[in-house]
Amino acid sequence: MNLNIRRLSRWVAALVAIPVAAIAGIEVVEYRAEMHARAFCERFPIGTSMRDVTKAAASEGDPGLRVLLSDHIVIGYTGITRSSRHLCLVDAEAGKVTLASYGYGTE
Repeated sequence: MNLNIRRLSRWVAALVAIPVAAIAGIEVVEYRAEMHARAFCERFPIGTSMRDVTKAAASEGDPGLRVLLSDHIVIGYTGITRSSRHLCLVDAEAGKVTLASYGYGTE
C-alpha cells in the first residue's frame, strides 16, 4: 500500500511541476522582452540626437517590429507569442529626442 501512495505522490508532483515550470518559462520570456525594450528607451534621454537613436536602432529588436522614420522610431521585442509586443517608442523634433517611452501591445 505504501508503494502505491509513493507512486501516486510522484505522479501528482510531476503533474503540478509541469504547469508551474511552463508558467515560469513564460514569465522569463516576457520579462526579458520587456527589459530589452525598457533598456533601449533608457539609453536615449530627451535631447539626444535622433541620429544616434537611428544608428542604434538599426540592429535592435525584432526586424518585423522595427520602424525607422526621421522623427519616429519604434523598436519591438516579441514576448512568448507573436502578439505579445514590448515596444520602445522614440519621437523627435528638429533632430532631437522629445519622447522615449515603453509600451506593451497585443493584437
